[in-house]
Amino acid sequence: MKRLFILAALCAVFYTTHAQIKPGIKAGLNITNIVGKDIPEYRSKVGFHFGLTGNLEMTKNLGVRAELLYSAQGARWDDDNEKTTLNYLQLPVLVRYRFDKGFFAEAGPQIGFLLKAEDDDEGDIYNIKEFVKKSDISLALGVGYSLNTKFDVYARYNASFTKYYDEEKNSVFQFGVNYIF
Repeated sequence: MKRLFILAALCAVFYTTHAQIKPGIKAGLNITNIVGKDIPEYRSKVGFHFGLTGNLEMTKNLGVRAELLYSAQGARWDDDNEKTTLNYLQLPVLVRYRFDKGFFAEAGPQIGFLLKAEDDDEGDIYNIKEFVKKSDISLALGVGYSLNTKFDVYARYNASFTKYYDEEKNSVFQFGVNYIF
């Protein structure tokens, strides 16, 4: 997976010399959970994401999108007063295919770097960063619609390949808006 990420990044760099990058910003809502085999049952937690994006149009329908995002993730457990918070700096590199009438699909690898890891047990906060992996490799799959040349709306699912602790993995649904300058 790391090789695929590096290959996609090199392709993006190569094409920057032949095409124009369109920068932008994005923000949206995360619905996150922690999944895995034989782990306690977690419940979804609402978070957010925001950051920078760069679109590289290679053909009329095909492009590459690279992003730099802050993403608030984690899950709730036992009751609403107990939760795990995992915040990442994410770097997805996605291949995007544009269909007619504004619809698009995108997919690609994503690497995340852990910024914060905490357990909140009814108000008692525990820093767990030293006990979990510092990076997360995932596959990002998304669909969206371009409202015009400046605004996109999208839905994306990030499926983690990395167990950040024992058997636990991140599962993230993202919904948001892109604005291209």
